[in-house]
Amino acid sequence: MLSSPSNDPWSEPPVLRPSSTLVPVAFDKIWPKKLDQMPRKKSAPARPRTGNRRNPLLHQAIIDAATEVLAKAGPTCFTIEAVAKLAGCGKPTIYRWWPSRSALLLEVYDQAIEQELTEPEGKDLAKDLAAMIRQVWRFWRTESMGSMYRLILSEMILEEEGAQYLREV
Repeated sequence: MLSSPSNDPWSEPPVLRPSSTLVPVAFDKIWPKKLDQMPRKKSAPARPRTGNRRNPLLHQAIIDAATEVLAKAGPTCFTIEAVAKLAGCGKPTIYRWWPSRSALLLEVYDQAIEQELTEPEGKDLAKDLAAMIRQVWRFWRTESMGSMYRLILSEMILEEEGAQYLREV
């Protein structure tokens, strides 16, 4: 049996409260008039978030450890486990900052190439370009950097994000 519209509590329009919430009139009898009257649980103060912020010292320690593992063990024996052990951190820390082995290798490579290559003088474009090509060629011909570059390329081709990056570059 249907009740008449005048007796139906849901037929009345909602009432706008100072707390900016819409509450049907039917809830006025059971809902507290003010939110301050509601019982609340006391919670512990929130801990400061330590999340994904990179510690610059640990970041550099990981890069240095990766460079050392690469120099001593070679690119085929380069593992995240070895880098983590040498850097004194856990594998999850490394994977939080670098999603893959090739991403870590790429950063090691970028840092090494920044240290090795010098900026051209900027006087003659042809001479500067030739000098840069010679520097890059010498850099790639070193055993560690050339093999690392080949390893980075081969791993990036196998990874979806890496292959996309290579297509864009």
